[in-house]
Amino acid sequence: MAKKRKNSRKNILKILFMVCVIAILVGIGESQNGWKNIKSDGINAIIYNANQIISGEHDSNKTAQEDTEDSNLSVQSGDLTIYFFDVGQADSTLLIDDDEVLLIDAGNNNDGELLVKQLKSLDIDKIDYLIGTHAHEDHIGGIDNVINNFEVEKFLMPFSDYDSATYRSVIEAADKNKISKDTPNIGDFFYIGDAKCEVMSVDPQSQDANLSSIVIEVTYGKNKFLFMADAEIENEEIRLWNDVDVLKVGHHGSSTSTSEDFLMQTKPETAIISVGKDNSYGHPHTEIIEILEDYNVTTYRTDEDGTIKITSNGETYDVQTFDISLDGK
Repeated sequence: MAKKRKNSRKNILKILFMVCVIAILVGIGESQNGWKNIKSDGINAIIYNANQIISGEHDSNKTAQEDTEDSNLSVQSGDLTIYFFDVGQADSTLLIDDDEVLLIDAGNNNDGELLVKQLKSLDIDKIDYLIGTHAHEDHIGGIDNVINNFEVEKFLMPFSDYDSATYRSVIEAADKNKISKDTPNIGDFFYIGDAKCEVMSVDPQSQDANLSSIVIEVTYGKNKFLFMADAEIENEEIRLWNDVDVLKVGHHGSSTSTSEDFLMQTKPETAIISVGKDNSYGHPHTEIIEILEDYNVTTYRTDEDGTIKITSNGETYDVQTFDISLDGK
């Protein structure tokens, strides 16, 4: 009898264990990520998610790796590090190699303080190259904050007679801090560490600020990255383009940019779209998402993926996402 009771208790424990496992799997299985984690990490994924469920912190759309990355941005020594910051319906991109720094755009006016705080958290005190791609507020709004808080070696922008309160604030900050202002030419290049940065398009004489955008191609070893700012199809048609690994999609995914002919030339593997959630422009436009899908381009969006990090060793590159927003609304 004692043996039967012992076996009965074992059977009950087995049943309870299976019930618990099933409950955990159901919780995990609310998203594809949960099942992917189990397939790749096995029992570790089950334990991780079980702890999350028990503690009430489980998010079915977050992997164990992402959970540790939520607030810890860092720079990989010896590699090119690129951050596409989530600044809402705006643009701001940071490139770092060998302790040299390039900042392309700085979001809206209300993003400036958050951006400065984030840059300081990365132990940045000097910006070797600061680029305001064009005069619109959603690209240069935070540049005066950057200029007032960091040593800036070179400041590039398509300077013109464009006039707005934001533009004037940027000019005043540069003059106050005795920072020279230069408009580059197509074909000009400079280096950030070992990364070659070449100006592919710029037109300061254009009456349309978007068409004046500074477009930068960055070559790091075998990897190429193309940053289109708010350049449009008219800019795309003025030249031939190289194959690239990563395309920073023009004009927040507007249908005024990223033509099929342009994609056929650039052949990106990965696309990044900087865009605000539920923005009034409807960006990114459906036709742009569809054409990227047609060309099998893996697409990341700041409104869905948060801040996006790319790390390149010159041979391959890695993409990570972080639940970090610098959108000051």
